[in-house]
Amino acid sequence: MQDEKISLLENKFSHGRAIDEQLNFLKEQLAENRSISTFLEESKKGSTEGIISVGRGVFMKANLESEKFFINVGAGIFLKKSLKETDKIVEEQISQLMDLTYRLNQEVQKNNSEMQKLIEEIERK
Repeated sequence: MQDEKISLLENKFSHGRAIDEQLNFLKEQLAENRSISTFLEESKKGSTEGIISVGRGVFMKANLESEKFFINVGAGIFLKKSLKETDKIVEEQISQLMDLTYRLNQEVQKNNSEMQKLIEEIERK
């Protein structure tokens, strides 16, 4: 019985580490999308220059020459979108990422609570 609890605790610990990795990835995605959102907001105000993310923590200075953006919809397919449409897509992505982050944080709390309960049970015996 004790071995089963220890095994379960190890599984919960591994699960917690996997969630942490997902949360770190989501933080990166949120930062990137917020950077894009800021650039788009400045573009709406007439600014044609800004710093944008090119991925993996790399940024570049960019000049807006057109108000058309290419959105990757998967499988190497890109759609041309206006500034307004692109801004809406980016804001929806930010909202989805924040929702997923919230749900993963809830899962972390649940997992930690279950781990604490298992530790207490193991220590009692």
